[in-house]
Order: sequence, then C-alpha cells, then structure tokens
Amino acid sequence: MNNIILKDVKKEDIFIFKNKLQESFIFGAKKYFGENITDKIPEEKDIDESLNMNSVYSYHLVLDNEKVGGAIVEINNETNNNELHFFFLYPEHQNKKIGYLSWKAIENKYPKTKTWTCYTPYFEKRNINFYVNKCGFHIVAFYNQYNKLEGIDSGPEDFFKFEKVVN
Repeated sequence: MNNIILKDVKKEDIFIFKNKLQESFIFGAKKYFGENITDKIPEEKDIDESLNMNSVYSYHLVLDNEKVGGAIVEINNETNNNELHFFFLYPEHQNKKIGYLSWKAIENKYPKTKTWTCYTPYFEKRNINFYVNKCGFHIVAFYNQYNKLEGIDSGPEDFFKFEKVVN
C-alpha cells in the first residue's frame, strides 16, 4: 500500500467534497441510529463555517491516485496548536487501515504542531477507538447537557473533545 497524499480541495471540488463528507458521516451514524436518517450530517452550514475560516485547509486524501476521503484542518502558525475540524473516509474505504495512514500524512504535513484537538460524538465508538487507541489522542472533555460548549448550536448533544500533545 502506498502512502496517502494530501491534495488541496479546489473551488470546483467543494460541492462533491461536502457531499462525500456528509455521506461518510451518515454512514457512521446509520450504524448507531439505524437506516432512517434523512438529515444531512453534519449540516452544510457547519462545513461551510469551517471552510470559510482563516487558516483552514481542506484536503482530499488520495491513495494510488484515487480519492479515499478528506480532511479539514485549522492551522495556527503562531501557537502551533492545531485543530482537526473534519476527517473522513469514504464508506467503501473504511476498515482498511487507510485512516491511520491518512492521519499520519496530516501529522507529517504539519511537523511543528504542538497539539492537535478534535471532537467526536459519544456514540461513534469506532472514532473514539481510532483517536485514543490508534492515534494517541486523550479525551480531555465530555460535553453534554450539564457541560455545554459555548458557541455550538448544532450537531450532537453529547460529544468528546480529544487532544494529542505532539511537541
């Protein structure tokens, strides 16, 4: 298996990129909630909010000249405390060890990173396992009805915050 290549998402690719992101997230949610999900997950406005932020980069994850997923990262070149906004593999490429290779490609692209932060819903056990047991993140917060994260008005009610100290 070759290495994952990060390719910038071009303006003309944004529509398909967002649809593939939602398709991948819905695939995971259906495993927990069943097949009756009709809403797009995450909401398009949440994806757009990330894509339109300063210091945010969006990538196709490419393996053997084939797009297998994507990522949206926020890079702070002053503090080197970076955030993974969205990370996804297309459903047909999940469970093939591509996720870990993709994460390593992201880490290698930003070697000055001190910490990585990301969030995932409490029900996504595969994601929790991936971030904690495969990638070395630690759970640093659990947001729920008793501990709300300010500024979040959509998405899951219960989710974890992960951090990985790199340097």
